[in-house]
Amino acid sequence: MTFTFYNDLGRFKLSGSACEGFCICSVSGLEPVSLTRTLETYIGEDGCVENSSHYGQRIITISGDLKMNKNSKDEIRNAMRVLSRKCTLTIDTGDKKRCIDVNASTFTLGKKYSKYQTFVIQLISDYPHFTDENLTGAVLFKKDRLLSKNTIFPAVLSKRISSCTLENNGDLTIYPVITITKKDDVIRNNEILIENETTGKKILLNKTMSCGEVIVVDIKNRRITSSIEGNILGTLNIYSSLSDFFCDVGENLINVSVNGEQTGVEIMISHFNEYLEAI
Repeated sequence: MTFTFYNDLGRFKLSGSACEGFCICSVSGLEPVSLTRTLETYIGEDGCVENSSHYGQRIITISGDLKMNKNSKDEIRNAMRVLSRKCTLTIDTGDKKRCIDVNASTFTLGKKYSKYQTFVIQLISDYPHFTDENLTGAVLFKKDRLLSKNTIFPAVLSKRISSCTLENNGDLTIYPVITITKKDDVIRNNEILIENETTGKKILLNKTMSCGEVIVVDIKNRRITSSIEGNILGTLNIYSSLSDFFCDVGENLINVSVNGEQTGVEIMISHFNEYLEAI
């Protein structure tokens, strides 16, 4: 198992006892975090009723040995520097990789022996779930004209993609990111309807897009931004709610409908799978 920490200040790695540098002896906090539940009881009724539930912070503790050599002081300084601010932790178990954002950490050096020095790193992740290392993306909507001077009739004149199946292979429901790009220079009032047929939820945008404009619908963070106008959350239809547009575990069929001439718009959908553990 290999742990890699990185941010804009640098990176460092922890691995098994056979490696040079930081060697892991024990790890805790990679298992599922306990679910905190708020319960209500009623007079004369057995049992309880759950009002709410949530997963709290994740605390990961790593202890081990630092094999001493002429580079040890530089390795310690680099590790402390990286851990001094928010960073990303990647865990490679050999058959899978998991990532998590670390919001706070402590680095403690212990006893010093002739050939090594002990250390303990404690990490706090405010958002307790792990993700894949890489983003998963797919084309959600695209229309291409196939007509050219070399076309031989009868022939198909256009090709359109207006749906895709998003596979959520994680343990939790997720909120995707939808990217809409205007490719041509014709300005139209495009009404874009995006629907998750699996959950029955949909969002509707009303926006006149300019050529080259890119709109990012960040559903998890409840933001809609334009590369030209900035915050355009107001283009969301009043009957649409970003919080409703989640993708359940398993397959989710996503459909798109764009009114009017459709050749100038391309839409991508992307997501990270999320996991309860990294064991």
